[in-house]
Amino acid sequence: MIDELFAKFEGAFAENTIRGYRHDFDQFAKWCANEGFHPLPAPSISIAAHIDALSKTHKAASIRRRVNALSTIYRLGRMQDTTKDPDVTLAMKRMHRKLGRAQRQAKPLTRPYLNKMIEAQDDSPRGLRNKILLLMGYETMRRRSELVGFEFSDVTCLLNGKPALRLRFSKADQYGEGRLIEISEELLKLIKTWQEIVGQEGRILRSIDKHGNIGNKLEPSAISYILRQAQENITLPGNKKPRQWTGHSFRVGAAVDLVESGYTIEQVMRKGDWKSAQASIRYVMVK
Repeated sequence: MIDELFAKFEGAFAENTIRGYRHDFDQFAKWCANEGFHPLPAPSISIAAHIDALSKTHKAASIRRRVNALSTIYRLGRMQDTTKDPDVTLAMKRMHRKLGRAQRQAKPLTRPYLNKMIEAQDDSPRGLRNKILLLMGYETMRRRSELVGFEFSDVTCLLNGKPALRLRFSKADQYGEGRLIEISEELLKLIKTWQEIVGQEGRILRSIDKHGNIGNKLEPSAISYILRQAQENITLPGNKKPRQWTGHSFRVGAAVDLVESGYTIEQVMRKGDWKSAQASIRYVMVK
């Protein structure tokens, strides 16, 4: 039954969203099997017990995501949404009182640090790929799943002749209305050089294994790993340790730089596709 339901999700949700729902459901189903519950739909008391158990090992945001995934699966599967039961509501309140609601914010990767990481890359295919990732992440302010989705065919130009990338889908644009995002001549030149190496079509960002073999695409989860490797080769002021930037640090760092250069919160919201000013303000207050 669950496989049939997820098959119906295809085309209605982004691939990463479906993958996330599947992962969260599978984890819950394993827990239910160990505890003697049926997951479709699970009784509210079992969901509440699962929340209590997760609060010992997981963050509040992860637990909220798992419960929301179950709710979506139950509703779209025409099942009783037992996540709305008072038992679950009380378990969530217990969890939030224990863990708090605050979500850990990614450290901002601002331009000075970005430049240091770019300068540390060599001229190998891996170094070229990393330079593109660093510049593309910062200039486009895209989420990881959106970054890895850019293709060579998305390289275009604005009416004023400046280079741009066509964003076909995003978290804020689930129906593919699309938009153009201006990029620098520096990034355009790197992409064209990379295109001569990997071919004229397909994804721009690609995996490279330890033997130097170049794949056809890059998984979103690999971005944080590449960043960890890149920051090991830079020296911060005062010989401080690298700040452990992650894939989300591009958006935060670019937002900080934009505000400091004179952009308004509303302009930052538009560039980063944030729906609320509160979210944008939270991003630029973490420097």
